[in-house]
Amino acid sequence: MSLVRFPGVFLGIPAGLFVTKYGSKLIGTIALVCVIFGCLVTAGANSFILLLIGRLILGVGGGVIIPTASATVAKWFSKEEIGKAMGIYSINGPFALIVAFPFASLILLLYGWRFPFYIGAVVGVIAAIIFFVITRKNPPKEHKKKVSVRRAIMNF
Repeated sequence: MSLVRFPGVFLGIPAGLFVTKYGSKLIGTIALVCVIFGCLVTAGANSFILLLIGRLILGVGGGVIIPTASATVAKWFSKEEIGKAMGIYSINGPFALIVAFPFASLILLLYGWRFPFYIGAVVGVIAAIIFFVITRKNPPKEHKKKVSVRRAIMNF
């Protein structure tokens, strides 16, 4: 687990700068592609070194996703709603762990250790497609005035 988190220590600030310069859509899509590729390399690894490389690539993607998502939320929500929006965003990590670990453990026992990574890659592809389709470089003008969390959820 620590190797996956290691790149995030170094990528937070550069990722934030890249998001500012190139936009959430491009950087977020690249990060999701890294997650997908990292899952596939890990699942297909036939040596310990390749396994480590796959986990590192996965960590690069994950380390870039966090500041990208934060910047996206900050850009799309008003000052009045940003706290609520960030609160909703911040539950994704704990919720994912609560759901993923038991599910992955069951899948691992039934189908082997590689299969959860294949599922992660499929989920990553779905997330990348959704992210690419719904994310704009900049929010529409009416969003800059005031966007409520309720309206954002209803628009999804």
